[in-house]
Amino acid sequence: MLRISSPVSCIFGGDRPFISGWFQRFAPLAKEERGVSNLLVTILLLPLLLFLVFAIVPVFVYSIKGAHMNTAVSHALKEAEAVGYVSPEIASRLNDRLAALGMGGVTVNGTGYPSYAGSTESKVLRDDADPTVKLAVKYPAPNLSRMLRAIGGQGSAQKAEGFYYIVLYGRSEAYE
Repeated sequence: MLRISSPVSCIFGGDRPFISGWFQRFAPLAKEERGVSNLLVTILLLPLLLFLVFAIVPVFVYSIKGAHMNTAVSHALKEAEAVGYVSPEIASRLNDRLAALGMGGVTVNGTGYPSYAGSTESKVLRDDADPTVKLAVKYPAPNLSRMLRAIGGQGSAQKAEGFYYIVLYGRSEAYE
């Protein structure tokens, strides 16, 4: 004997409620507000987190390049202290060290880098009134603001926006 309790049960089955399949899957998420808020926060923050993760790499390379350059300049300062000034041989060896680090000679706006302008060019003796030897090195730094252009920011399109500028002082050890 067939018993019909309602027209809805006749169409969808006797014990099945009048709710479609996709709504049945979504209903637990709609009732669980915490799950939906976590989903929305993840969807909104995921692009920002990805940008930050990938932005760390150029900043890390920038800082490590500066640290390596500082180490090479420190070694050159020790050589300059021994002879009492920044000789062309010391500058040449420093250029070779920097080239080995991937920072070879470049020209930006007609100026050649690395630049040693401001370094001690005349011999300073140990017994002079001021036996200070100065080594100043200037080299173009990578442009980190180009990353901002990728997301619609105001980053510059220049190849090098700033410079590494390292100035170190030492005491001359040259006698004559």
